[in-house]
Amino acid sequence: MNSTEKISTEPKQDGGWFTFSGRMRRREYWWKMFLIFSVLVGVIVSAITLEHLAKTIYRIEMPADVKAMLALGIVLVTVLCSVLAIPVSVRRLHDFDLSGWWYLAFFLPSFIPDAPIRSVASIALLLILGGIDGTCGPNRFGPDPKGRTTCCDVETEVVQ
Repeated sequence: MNSTEKISTEPKQDGGWFTFSGRMRRREYWWKMFLIFSVLVGVIVSAITLEHLAKTIYRIEMPADVKAMLALGIVLVTVLCSVLAIPVSVRRLHDFDLSGWWYLAFFLPSFIPDAPIRSVASIALLLILGGIDGTCGPNRFGPDPKGRTTCCDVETEVVQ
C-alpha cells in the first residue's frame, strides 16, 4: 500500500472546532491545543510588547483607555481559547470511551490550595488526555479514528 492509498482509506479525523460528537486522535488533539495555546500566548506577548515599546522607545505612558482595551482584548481571546478547548477535549475524552462530562475533572485541581501541586495536577491531566492511546476499535462515540476495527495484542501484531 503506497502513501496515497493509506491516506485515502483512513477515516476522516478532523471533526471541526465546534463539534462535540465523535472521537479525536492524539495528534489532532495536540495540534489543536498547540494552536489554541499559541494564539493565547501571542496575544499576551503582543500586549506586553506594545506597553514596553511605548515606555522604553517612545518614552510615553500608555493612556488608561488603551490599556483597558488591551486588557479587554486579552480577556476576549482567553475566553475564545477556553471555549475552543472544550469541544477539543470532549472529543478526546470520547476516544477513551468517557462522557464529555469528565471534562469537569479539569477544574478539580483549582480546588487544591497549594499552587505547585495544583500546577502538577493540571499538567498531569493534560498529559494523560494527550499521551495515552484511546480505546481500540469502535466505542459508543464512534469508530476508531485510527481505523482499527478490532483490538490486537502488540505481540500478535509484531508476529504477523
